[in-house]
Amino acid sequence: MDNKFDNFRKWFLDHGGFFGKHIELHYHDSRGLHLRTSQNTHLMSPSNIVSCPHALSISSCNAREDPNPFVNQFGDDAAGDSSPLSNLNLLRFFLVEQYQLHSRSFWWPYLNTLPNPLADYPFDTPIYYDDDDSLWLQGTSLQHSTTKIEQTWRDEHAQGLRRLRHGNFDRYPWEIYKWAATVIASRSFPGSALASRTSGDHCKGTYNPDSSPVLLPGLDLLNHDPAAKVTWQWTEKACSIVTDEELRGGTEIFNNYAPKSNEECKEPSATCTYYKA
Repeated sequence: MDNKFDNFRKWFLDHGGFFGKHIELHYHDSRGLHLRTSQNTHLMSPSNIVSCPHALSISSCNAREDPNPFVNQFGDDAAGDSSPLSNLNLLRFFLVEQYQLHSRSFWWPYLNTLPNPLADYPFDTPIYYDDDDSLWLQGTSLQHSTTKIEQTWRDEHAQGLRRLRHGNFDRYPWEIYKWAATVIASRSFPGSALASRTSGDHCKGTYNPDSSPVLLPGLDLLNHDPAAKVTWQWTEKACSIVTDEELRGGTEIFNNYAPKSNEECKEPSATCTYYKA
């Protein structure tokens, strides 16, 4: 595997992450970076596949952390819009900021394993289709939903730019913002994953589990299979995925986001399919 994947594994484990016994990282061009069982093993049920400590998660809470909260970069809307910057939009801008920091970001070993936002087609979703591919969507409901979602993202990007206190608009270009929005839409978990962490801390009063998705490095390595039998476990210290079925050696391990149609999986805001570097 590429060194960046080895760097991610080391960073993840060094900071309290956990991979179950006989669980390996593998990369495939079509499957991306994923988890599978070691050859010549048999994984019994239930087994903890992967755990991500809260300290490695990425949510709007991180944008509010002291001593110099990222959220302080945003003030009143220059156009007079009094609506607050949503936790979701704040998270997108925070993710752009962390990507722009590159190796200076605590999360860089994780971010560096994601699709490159500067690549021609970092994701295989309609919002990244070229003109030829987009022709196949004409007249479909997917064309309508893609256009609507992209316009919403552009409006929210513009709203955030208007609220920047010190300008510096070039640091948050549309292409990287679109990448951040796609990463969050396709890889995030519900905000309830951090519900136990957020009570009583700096996020109290601002963190709404229903509108505050969270990225969980390690857990998002599992691709989607509607037939996979898994349990999501949220505790005060970590988030985990446990398999509820026996797994043969040398097989990919999947997560389950419940049954989704092909169209739902192709939407720019899909949460059922991951597109990895």
